[in-house]
Amino acid sequence: MKLPTRLSMLGLGVAALALAAAVPAGAAPSDPVYTADYPVELIYDNQVTGGVEDYVAFVGWTAADACAYPAGDTPVTAMTVKRTGADGDVYRLTTRVHAEVYAYTGGGVFDFIDEYCATGLPEPYATGEGVLRVRGSSTYAPGFELGPDDWYIDAFYAPPPGQVDRSEQNWFRGSLRTADGARVQVAAYAAVPTFYGPPAAVSIDVWGGAR
Repeated sequence: MKLPTRLSMLGLGVAALALAAAVPAGAAPSDPVYTADYPVELIYDNQVTGGVEDYVAFVGWTAADACAYPAGDTPVTAMTVKRTGADGDVYRLTTRVHAEVYAYTGGGVFDFIDEYCATGLPEPYATGEGVLRVRGSSTYAPGFELGPDDWYIDAFYAPPPGQVDRSEQNWFRGSLRTADGARVQVAAYAAVPTFYGPPAAVSIDVWGGAR
């Protein structure tokens, strides 16, 4: 999911889409396949759609970055976008990213942010790198076209319904290290069917612990 970023914060109201703001642009790219920046600022928990309070995860950025949002640099990676006629696109990326996982039983990721950003972050349960995969699609109203430079739209500032919408799924899988050196496996997933509603699914699984 993502923080007040793309479908992210929406994804949980945060769930998984990306951060920044774009304005409807003029001409679409002449090439039907092009690259655009994807803001890698994803957040996951088991509370928003599963009702379980155990872990929260920050993927592509850190909890400290989330606390500073929207200040600071936005981590981005290049993704492939393919136009689907005149009214939409499909996009995808696969890349290695940093991740942090925190053990937390006081609510979801937004509760974690509210509790710790002002007082100081606890030590992560595990940190490291893994693979992030993103798959999504966009639908545009006639005349609403986005090129590579303004593809991204913050879900909190999305245009009114009917102009543009996006559906996205993202997956993270990594082998992370705990503070005492143990190796744990982390798998996170989010599915966000629209800018204008809650996520369909958000989850994080943590297992293992061998040195």
